[in-house]
Amino acid sequence: MNRKLMAGLALMQVAFCLPAETHWPVIVSSLARDELIAIALPSPLFARGPVDAATLRVRDDRGGDVPTCYEAIQTVAHTRRHVPTAPFDLVAAELPGGTLRLTLQRPATKPPEGAIEGITIQTPLRNFEQQATVEISDDGVAWTTLVAHAAIFDFSRHADVRRTEIAFPGSLTNRHLRLTFTQAVDVREQLTALITDTQASAGDATRSRAVQVDSRPFHVAAVRGWTSSRIEASREPVLVAYPIAWTPLTNGTPRGRTRYAIDAQGQPLSRLALTVPGDYASWRYTLTADSAAPSGPLAQGLLTQFRFRGVVEGSTAIVFPETRAWRYLLTIDHPRATVSGIQAQGPGYRLVFPAQPQRRYTLIQLQEPEAQRPVAVQIADLLAKGVQPIEATLAPTPQVATTRGRGFDWLRRHAFHVGVGVALLALAASLAKAMRRI
Repeated sequence: MNRKLMAGLALMQVAFCLPAETHWPVIVSSLARDELIAIALPSPLFARGPVDAATLRVRDDRGGDVPTCYEAIQTVAHTRRHVPTAPFDLVAAELPGGTLRLTLQRPATKPPEGAIEGITIQTPLRNFEQQATVEISDDGVAWTTLVAHAAIFDFSRHADVRRTEIAFPGSLTNRHLRLTFTQAVDVREQLTALITDTQASAGDATRSRAVQVDSRPFHVAAVRGWTSSRIEASREPVLVAYPIAWTPLTNGTPRGRTRYAIDAQGQPLSRLALTVPGDYASWRYTLTADSAAPSGPLAQGLLTQFRFRGVVEGSTAIVFPETRAWRYLLTIDHPRATVSGIQAQGPGYRLVFPAQPQRRYTLIQLQEPEAQRPVAVQIADLLAKGVQPIEATLAPTPQVATTRGRGFDWLRRHAFHVGVGVALLALAASLAKAMRRI
């Protein structure tokens, strides 16, 4: 009995000292000052356990934990927003040949107006087409052509399309501008035409069309300059390629279907791109995550391909919500659906942390989530302000920690209670052995 007790204690000690941490040395170039370091999390990290903000931490060579920010890698698309400036003072004049010229002068303000990148012509007119030439001058005497034959228009008669802005090839600070329009008077047909019928002597009916013509001056209410500011338009996750292994399944495949097993080892996948060698395909499919707990399909749809005379069209990609399953099953509703390749993609993730010169850092991967972590709000604020981190990598071979597991820490904190329990078990075993001898 004592031998069994000792064996149980030995098994308990082994269980409490199972590897609980994986150490990945961080490879970073020498730093001249404090910097933010970004580690793109590689594929082997996901195969060793859960990967998220609660299971990853960074430790320096002094043994202290470093604040980290765990986030998806995103690509940011930007656009430019127009910021209007004060309107120009303008003088209009009609020139020989039916052209209209506007002489513009920027207000004399203190401090003076900054550079402008374009102008907006404000007019109440609808249904017009114009071409404008923009000239600039420093003194209002010598003029240089900046933009020639810029088109402005309003097609409200046919569609909701209007453009009254003229962008410059660069920013300028000239105080004097001049606009010349090709038509001082806009000649347009009215929306309603008068149709009349006449009777010819031979008895044949002929139709004539009378059109009313509207002549109106091209009217400009004001001209305003504008600059632009760069703003964020959208954020999209960056998809990276993850290695997978896939094999066709023959045993247990339902009749009339083809099934493929995909081993992904817990990587964050959201897209599978299939290579179909045939010229024509139209197959319905179902993608599921192979797990102990039953769940519904991740994606269902139609795989199509059409290849004829150099033209290739179709849809052979499967898109689904990000999933970190170890194995997937792809079922195609066709008995001879042949797939020659499967490539996997998913969102990329990174860990960002502050680093100091002459310090070495290690990424710690825990097998179980850890509740207490250093605050990382300041790192997110720096990233939002545009601070670019320095890219770093992880050593290809990690170091597995075999001590200081969670069970070991629990055992150390409760050593007295464990000792009392072991003593009681030993006493009970001795009493039982003595009773059998009586």
